[in-house]
Amino acid sequence: MLREQPALAGPVASDPVVSRLVSTLAGDLPRALTAIRAARASAREPAWALAGDAAPGADGGLVTIDLDATIVIAHSDKEQTSPTWKKTYGFHPMTA
Repeated sequence: MLREQPALAGPVASDPVVSRLVSTLAGDLPRALTAIRAARASAREPAWALAGDAAPGADGGLVTIDLDATIVIAHSDKEQTSPTWKKTYGFHPMTA
């Protein structure tokens, strides 16, 4: 999805690079979690700084995260599949 909007996401790693990264991270979970948390903090810091007083939680209050799901249509010829309540086939990833 990120490759479809290069102006928004910039350069995006290829599938093999991502696959190797996931394999490497899975090999050392404590180190992987530390790296993921550090990356998230470094991305969050400038965003929160740009938002200033309008940043979520800037007043010391709780940050509300609105979770939702949306259907992603997928064709399925698999045995014993059932359609969604909207009579389609697919899955519904959670987003925040």
